[in-house]
Amino acid sequence: MWNLFIKFDPLTGVKIASRIDAMVQALFGDKVPDRRPTDALEKQRYLAARAVTQIMLDNAIAEFSIPVEIPASVLATPAGTADIHAVVVRNGTVLCAPGQLNLGRNTRLANRVQRRALRGLYRSCSIPGCTVGYDRCKLHHIIWRTNGGTTDLDKLLPVCNMHHTRIHSVSWIIEL
Repeated sequence: MWNLFIKFDPLTGVKIASRIDAMVQALFGDKVPDRRPTDALEKQRYLAARAVTQIMLDNAIAEFSIPVEIPASVLATPAGTADIHAVVVRNGTVLCAPGQLNLGRNTRLANRVQRRALRGLYRSCSIPGCTVGYDRCKLHHIIWRTNGGTTDLDKLLPVCNMHHTRIHSVSWIIEL
């Protein structure tokens, strides 16, 4: 086995982690390889390693589900001019996030600002012990909308598909 250990500044680290997560989703969103570790943490590491390999091997061309190849240099320009939004979190509380975090009953779906803030609070499914990454989770209203729940930051949790199904089908009661 060959191991690679690299340290990056926080901003670069976030960009790289986001790219790895996106590649894991692109490669294994529908089906994971048959030959993979059974342990959940080892499985995530294995998929991330496969994604890094794919990113490194395909560095020159980005592939899409349409029959078009786009050179990486073309994609680098928009990525370099992307908007960066900071979310400050301390001890499980969002101290600062630009935009509206509490939408009340005006809408059922979380806005982009809320999603960013929740990403700052949770790296994975909010159910203890679950390691499914945030990007593969759905946002769940702690108090269901049908029961008067609001789309406010402190009333939303990311949960993976399996736990979201259990919450609704087995009627789990979720608390922060």
